[in-house]
Amino acid sequence: MIPASNLAVLPPLYAAWMDELLPGSLQPERLATCHDCAMCAPAGGAPAWGGPYFEPDVKCCTYLPTIWSFLAGRILEDHSAEGAEGRASLERRIDAGLAVTPLGIGRTPVFQLFYQRVDLSSFGRARSLRCPHYLEESGGCGIWRHRESTCATYFCKYERGNVGKEFWELLHGLLLSAETALAQWCAVQLEVGTEALALLFPTPGESAPPPTGEDLDGKVVPAEYRRRWGRWAGREREYYQAASRLVAPLRWQQIEALAGPELQARKAVVLSAYERVTSEQVPDRLWTSPIRLEFQGATSRRVRVEGGASPLDLPDELVDELRRFDGRLTADVLREIREESGLELTAGLVRKLVDYGILRGENR
Repeated sequence: MIPASNLAVLPPLYAAWMDELLPGSLQPERLATCHDCAMCAPAGGAPAWGGPYFEPDVKCCTYLPTIWSFLAGRILEDHSAEGAEGRASLERRIDAGLAVTPLGIGRTPVFQLFYQRVDLSSFGRARSLRCPHYLEESGGCGIWRHRESTCATYFCKYERGNVGKEFWELLHGLLLSAETALAQWCAVQLEVGTEALALLFPTPGESAPPPTGEDLDGKVVPAEYRRRWGRWAGREREYYQAASRLVAPLRWQQIEALAGPELQARKAVVLSAYERVTSEQVPDRLWTSPIRLEFQGATSRRVRVEGGASPLDLPDELVDELRRFDGRLTADVLREIREESGLELTAGLVRKLVDYGILRGENR
């Protein structure tokens, strides 16, 4: 039985894996409101191109996901009413043939060039980079129930600040490692042929060839396409559905076994990060991190640590007291602040300051 919280955060296939791997449930990132994008301007607010806001008809969907073979099969086999538009968008990508391989449906050469070269401010704003599975009418995702690891683990805001960001980034690495291994395993199990395997598994360290004129024009070279698909050429949908049926019954331990040491190493790192993201413990000794002032209000300041996941709005009097955290016992510092300034810092508030990196548990 998959806990409801896992299904609220991850697609069903991955939620089942995490139910087996993690000692507890995943908690939803309630600050990242995809249904009412937290990164868009408030109702009635002016557009902010170049500023902090996303465009409401683009949001964070300025990304072209790789639909791994077994996920493509799940989408094709999802005949629910809510999955109809997403299935149709996937069918169009398959029919176009661009970056369509036995491993999955990847990023096209043109998209890859744009994505790597555009300014970071284009993210969330450039309509030309918008995902083909974006639903124009509702603003949702057509393949949400079968989204891949990048889309499944990306959040614009984190309840646990830096600690949450670290956990989701590490979980992304774990799931991506599993996705890659499973897609490769399916190609071997489904016997695409040795010539196709040679193309799908290039020599380690070999750089990808530069885009050709056909790539830039969005054209598929039939002979190359057939070589890449081997004996499955012309039966792409059937292949993806077969891959879905291969992966569906696998338990997490089986995936670990076939993926090898990399996945096992990432598992250890994720389990450690899970302990941190679920911990409410306050370190015995704390130091203040260098912080940057982002906004000065009438009685509060918006501050952020370098590289922090997001800023925090803190009362002026609290910011002024942060200097006291200098590695002494946390209990002694809290007592000193209470006695000398009258501020009562709860364990929950101190933990939040740790989560956001404002306070750190070791002097480095």
